[in-house]
This record gives sequence, structure tokens and C-alpha cells, in this order.
Amino acid sequence: MSELEKQITGDWYEVRSALDEPDTLVDFLNIAPSEFTRAAEQLRFAVEEGVVEYKRGLLHSIMYPLKSLKWDSKAITDLNPPLREAALGVLTPAVQRLFALGLLRLYSTKTPEKDAANADSAAKAPSEAGTSAPAQSSGSGSRSPAGHAGRTGRTDSIGDTGSVPKGPRTSPSSEQSGEDPPDIKSVVQEVKNMLKDKPELRNHQEVKKIMLQLKYYNTELEKMRSLAPNIPPEKAEGFKRNFQTTFNEIAQKIAASYTTLINEEMERNRPKEQLPILKRYDFETMDKLFREQIANGARIFSTIRHAEQEKYQMREILVELSAGEPYYAGFFDRELKNYKQIAPFDDDYLKISRAFGTQVLRYYERYAEWIAR
Repeated sequence: MSELEKQITGDWYEVRSALDEPDTLVDFLNIAPSEFTRAAEQLRFAVEEGVVEYKRGLLHSIMYPLKSLKWDSKAITDLNPPLREAALGVLTPAVQRLFALGLLRLYSTKTPEKDAANADSAAKAPSEAGTSAPAQSSGSGSRSPAGHAGRTGRTDSIGDTGSVPKGPRTSPSSEQSGEDPPDIKSVVQEVKNMLKDKPELRNHQEVKKIMLQLKYYNTELEKMRSLAPNIPPEKAEGFKRNFQTTFNEIAQKIAASYTTLINEEMERNRPKEQLPILKRYDFETMDKLFREQIANGARIFSTIRHAEQEKYQMREILVELSAGEPYYAGFFDRELKNYKQIAPFDDDYLKISRAFGTQVLRYYERYAEWIAR
């Protein structure tokens, strides 16, 4: 086996092992925030055929400088630009596959600004937990491109469930919309009522998250109360502040899970024709094609990566790689054909590709924001 084939095989093992773990894949490909931002901009301009249009353009931008090696050997001295594009050529169908299979939750079809406002109005946290701790805002540092900031509030108790965080009755976003979002106490009570009507919801991921966070809250509250009498006066403020941060995070997570749960229940009751285009059809049959696109992208990435390291005697290999552009582009043509088979109505196949483009765009924007922090 040649050194190049060893590189391709080794890289493909890393990529294949991370197909369901986009964070691991991003780390392996070493994609920077600026690259995510640039990719999001390119996706925004792919207005005709959406993500397929973007991937075709990405492939061309990778292959064009390699084709120039036929007449200009100097191009081999700077392979970093096509290498960075090739990294996105691996990640894009990988992220698209996760959306298609439901392994990544689809973003709302609302604008990002509305999404942020809705999440902000739902996320309310305690500012007091049995003591007079000062209000403090905090954020959660989860490994996710879609985090939310915490807000201030206080704690209260709720029947047999124990103590739960309770947020303020108004927030900047709720005042602007004229609505009064539910506090966390109301959230827990509402979830209990939903479980009475639909016991099967106990197995819902978001319900499990809410109950887990509530259990964690009660544990932390008990811990705080047991430790408080022995805390020296000079350390009391810091003691309260530390627990306050924990309570803020718990309440924010409960509110976020509740928002997701309600939105999913509302969508489940909507007529199919009113659902977003990506929720009207089943894309599980696309898994094989997406895997093939990822494998193609990984081979291109590994070949350029190896050439950048070796350079010697790589010119012909890169020229040969660039000659395969029509072959690789054919997988994108197949993608559109598959969409036509899944959705044989009017131009739904194009709407699907554009919708996938929007989802990947939003994911890249959120990821750029997250890793830039």
C-alpha cells in the first residue's frame, strides 16, 4: 500500500467513526470560525438549487487550482486553499445526512432573530434559592452551536415535585411581543398535566431532560441548605453566587426543553401540507448517497492533505484527481434525482435542496459563533 493510500484509509477511518458526532468531525477537519462564516455566506447565495448548488461550486473551487497544475507547477506550493475547501466538502454532506436522518434537530423555519427572541423569552432562571442571593445572569457552555443565555429569577415550590426555579413574569422580548411567557413553576405543572393526558410522553427526550434537571435542582438546593449554616460570613456571598449560577443553568435548560416539546407537539397536530418541506417527507433512503458523498469528499481531502505534506511527485496525482470532477459532481445530480423521486410534486425537489441549504447555513452560523467564543 502506498503512503497516499495509507493516508486515505487512515483519514476515512477517522471520518467514518465520527459520522454521528459532528463535533469530533469538525475537530478532525480543523475548521475555523472564518471558514464556517464564509461557507454560510456561499450557502446564502445558492438560491436556485440550494445545498446541491453550493456543493457543486465547492467542488469546482477545489478542483480548479489543481487543474492549473497541468501548465503551472507553482500551484503545488500553496495547496492550503483547496484543502480548506475540501474539509467543508466532507463536513457539508455529513451535516446534511444528520438533518435528513433526524440525528440533528431541524432549525425553525422562522428567522434566526425570531428564534433567538423566542428562546430568550422562554429561558428564565432563579435569582433566589431559599436565601437572598443576588440576581446574576449566566450562560451554559454546552458543546453545541445553538446555546442560549441564562436569565435571572428566583425559586419556589410546587406540590409533590419539590422546589423548582421560578422566573420573572416579564422579559424584554415578552414585553415587545405583548405576551407573558410561563415561568418555570408553570412549565413543570404544564408538563405534569400533559403527562396525565398523554402518558407516552414520559419517554419523550425533552420530558426526560426536564425531569432530570428538576431532580438535579432539588439535589443542589438540599446541598446548599445543608452547607449554608457553616459558611463563614465573609464567604457567604461567593457561596450564594456559585449556587445561583447552577440554578440559572438548570432553569434555562428546563425552559429550553419545554419550548422544544411544545413546538414539536404543535407541529405533530398540523396537517402534513402545512409542515416545513423537510418534515413532509422521509429521507432515510438518502443515507447511502450521503455516505458516498462523504467518502468522496474524504478521498479528495486526504489526497490534497498528503500532497501538501509531500509535494514531491504529487503533481500528476493532483491533476488526475481534478480530472475526476465530473464523476464527483454526478453524485450531486443523483441527489436532485432522488429528491424528485421522494417528492414528485411540482418543484418540491428544489424546495428540499434549498431547505437543506438553509439548515446547513444556520448550523454553520451557529457553529462559527460557538467556537469563536
